[in-house]
Amino acid sequence: MGQRDEFSPDVKRRLKDRAGNQCSKPSCRAVTTAAAEGLDKVNNIGVAAHICAAAPGGPRFNPDMSPEQRRSIENGIWLCRKCATEIDNDEDRFPVSLLEQWKANAEEARKNELGKPLPRPDDAINTVAAALTGTAREFIPSAISNTHKATEQVFSELDPRFKVNTSYRNGVTTFEYLAKQDVSIKMSIEVERVGDFAEKYTRLISHGDDLSIDASAIRFAGSDAFEAIASQCEKGKLTFRGNRKEAVSRLRLVNALTGLEESLPDAVGVVRHGTDALTFEGSLFGGTIELSYTAGWRGELGTFLIKPWLTNPWRGREVNHLPYLDYLQALFEKLENGWLLAGSLEIEGLSVFTFDLKEYAPGEDGISDYFSYLQAAACIANYLSVPLKYDRDYLPTIDEFEEVVEAAKIIRKELVYSKEDIKGPIVNNMALDDEGARFIQSINEPGNVRIVEEETKTLIIMGVAIEMPPRVVYINEVLPRISGSHEGERSDKALPVELVPVDGFNVHVEYLQHGKGESE
Repeated sequence: MGQRDEFSPDVKRRLKDRAGNQCSKPSCRAVTTAAAEGLDKVNNIGVAAHICAAAPGGPRFNPDMSPEQRRSIENGIWLCRKCATEIDNDEDRFPVSLLEQWKANAEEARKNELGKPLPRPDDAINTVAAALTGTAREFIPSAISNTHKATEQVFSELDPRFKVNTSYRNGVTTFEYLAKQDVSIKMSIEVERVGDFAEKYTRLISHGDDLSIDASAIRFAGSDAFEAIASQCEKGKLTFRGNRKEAVSRLRLVNALTGLEESLPDAVGVVRHGTDALTFEGSLFGGTIELSYTAGWRGELGTFLIKPWLTNPWRGREVNHLPYLDYLQALFEKLENGWLLAGSLEIEGLSVFTFDLKEYAPGEDGISDYFSYLQAAACIANYLSVPLKYDRDYLPTIDEFEEVVEAAKIIRKELVYSKEDIKGPIVNNMALDDEGARFIQSINEPGNVRIVEEETKTLIIMGVAIEMPPRVVYINEVLPRISGSHEGERSDKALPVELVPVDGFNVHVEYLQHGKGESE
């Protein structure tokens, strides 16, 4: 056996003291010395281990190091005997960089803990009990945050080469591993899942698509952190995320016939990318619209999708307080009427390419009509001062849609008919005696007629029955005429009176409500 470059007693003592007499492996941290039976005896399980072997043929031996360097404190790490044996038996799993990180983290932790009492066994129980019973309430606002920090610290210490983030939402716990440096780990996959994994891996490299696979189908070696999470989360999903960068799609609408352009807000999001293509995913109008497309690096666009995402931004709101509703209706109406969508992609402030779309995938058919229905519902809710909640799952029938849109036009005073809109004679039955009939026949100057409907109408809006006020119909610039002979008719008989349109004729409809409905 060749010469070994052993540590001096002074180096060993300093390694132990700098590690606080604890094993430097993050998942161990065992205290390495304690009293033994007999006042003059000490039980020691700690060793000053070489990071790079003390002699050729040893684990991680570096021939470029001098004997002095191998014996120096820089080449040593304090470990318990079990962990020292473990790192020497599997040098690929425990490279030099990992051991140096363990050492640095252990010494930094001991500096921060100097002079502070070690945690008692019942500290964790007392803290949780305080949070649940209401005592020590200053803990409660930070309880969730502290739990995540503690979990992240445990897994980060298992392998300091990674930064670990945790989150919990909708019953799902997520562990995110972010490599601080190039990390080499071994991964084995169940035979029956290799084909699926290979296909997804190809997409991860070429397009940056996320790769997800059942955690139970994979085994890891080379990282305590990965091994620990994989062994405890076999029912979960393991996802390798593609490269992501902040990106902006600058957008504009172009009228295909006139060339007129209108700017749209920027779609802000991220790009995930690979060697062959990229995918942009972003949103605009406060998250009410999602925009996504795949493209080659030269701008050759694949599927371009622009669709409303209304569930989260509008959930629980009243229809007359839906953000960006008017903008959404105008946008999709233009797109359905043949306007083109053009724009450019910028990644981290750098222009990548421009695009000019002839076609796009709108996500839903007739979406502009749906927004028109919501605008009408909001108009009615405002007019009647009634609360009306938005329900994404409710779709109106055709009759409901037409009635609600018409009611909104009446409220906006947009339900107006001209002479050209009237296809037949305007006839109204009136109870007239002979004198009244002669008076009608003698009128030579055009006038206006006001008719108040006696019956009201109930509309179904978002599944809610809403009673509307009576309608008032104004017929302007007409001459009344009784057609045919009615001599000898009874005085109380209703006679058909035709209202003959003249120049300036129009008909408009309003609602009669609390004094409203009268023309000014």
